[in-house]
Amino acid sequence: MSGRDALTLALKPSFDLTLASLAQGEGVLDVRIELTEAPSPEVLEGLEGNLEVFFEAAARGVLAGRSVRPVLQEGLGMDHDGRFQFFLGPSPRHVRCCMSGIAVDPRALTILLNKLICVSELLARIQSVRLGCGRATWPVLPALRVDAAQTSYPGLFAPLPFAYEERLSSGYYDAAALTMIFARPCTEAELEVLSLGFESWTLLALQGGYISPPYSPRGSFFIAPGGEPRVLDEEVEWRIEKFRVDEEALVGLVNLLVAFHDRHNRLVHLSIT
Repeated sequence: MSGRDALTLALKPSFDLTLASLAQGEGVLDVRIELTEAPSPEVLEGLEGNLEVFFEAAARGVLAGRSVRPVLQEGLGMDHDGRFQFFLGPSPRHVRCCMSGIAVDPRALTILLNKLICVSELLARIQSVRLGCGRATWPVLPALRVDAAQTSYPGLFAPLPFAYEERLSSGYYDAAALTMIFARPCTEAELEVLSLGFESWTLLALQGGYISPPYSPRGSFFIAPGGEPRVLDEEVEWRIEKFRVDEEALVGLVNLLVAFHDRHNRLVHLSIT
C-alpha cells in the first residue's frame, strides 16, 4: 500500500475535500496531538518549533504542489501575525496547533506526519494525531509507527515559469547543486530571502519530513547544506554537500524558487546536478 493510500484510508473521504480551501491559502489547518504523558517545557518548546518549521516552509512556497501555486509570504511579525498558534489543552497531555494563510498541497500532510513520527521516536511519544480544517477533525494514524512513514509528496508546480533541468542519476545520490540564472543580478535583500528559504527547506528535511525508506527516524537521514549561495553576476549556486533523504525533497526547492520568481527576481533557468 502506498503512503498516499494509507493516508487516504486513515481519513474520512470528506477530509480531502476540506483541504481545497488550504490549497487556495484559505481556511485553517488544525493539528491536535495527544502525548502519552504530560510534556516538559523542553518538549513543548521542541514540538512547537517542529510545527513552526512546517508553517514557515509552507509560507515560503515549499509545500505547494502541481496545481497549488507557490506563494511567498514575507513581512510576518514574530508571532506570524497570528497565523501560527500553538497551545495546550484540553488536558495536559494534549497540544494543538492552528495554521492559516498558507497555500498547502494536500500531500504536504505526508511531510507533517513524517516529522511527527520522528518527534514520537526521538522527543516525546505521541499517542494520537487528529487533523482538521474548520470545526471537524479526523484521526490520522492513531498510533504513529516508524514503518508508517509516508512516501507520497507534493508534486512540481506546473507549468513552471522558467526552464528547468535535473541531471541527477535516479536513486541514491550523496550531493546536489542548484544553479540558478536570473534575469538580473540578485540584490543583497533578495539573496537573504533565498538563503532563508533554503534554510527553511533544510530544517524541514533535517526534522524528518522526507524519511521514506530506506531512511528512518534514528539517524539514517541527513542534509548538510554547503554554506551561503555562491554569486557570480546573474548566476547563483547553492550546494547540498550531504543529501540523504528522499529525492522528492528537491521538488520543494523548485516550488520555493517559483514563489521567489513571482515575488522578486525572474528566474530564467534552473539546473540541479
